[in-house]
Amino acid sequence: MSKYLLLLYYSEESEAAFDALPLEERRAAIKKYKDFAERLAQEGRLIEADGLKTGGCVVRKKQGEISVTDGPYTLAKELVGGFYLFTAANLEEATELAKQCPALETGGTIDVREI
Repeated sequence: MSKYLLLLYYSEESEAAFDALPLEERRAAIKKYKDFAERLAQEGRLIEADGLKTGGCVVRKKQGEISVTDGPYTLAKELVGGFYLFTAANLEEATELAKQCPALETGGTIDVREI
C-alpha cells in the first residue's frame, strides 16, 4: 500500500455556496467530512485528516531576496482548506476514494498525490 494525500481546495464560489447553506445543512455537510474520515479509519487506511485554519504566511525567494506575505491566499484563486492522508493500493484506488469526498459537493477541487 502506498500513501496518498488528498488536498482539498476551496474557491470564493465554493465557500459562498457552503456559507449560503442553512445552519443545519452546514452541520450535515461538516458531518460528511467527519464520516468520510471515520470510514477511512475503519478501513485501516487513514493516517491523518484535518482542516486548515485561515491565515498563515507565504515565504518566497525571488532574485536572491526572501519575502514573507500574510496568508496563503495573496495570489491564489483557490486555497488549500484541508487534507486527508491515507493508504491505497494505487492511484486509481486513491482517485476513486477522492470521488467520494464531500468537498466536491460544494464545488471544491481535490488534488490526489502519492507520497
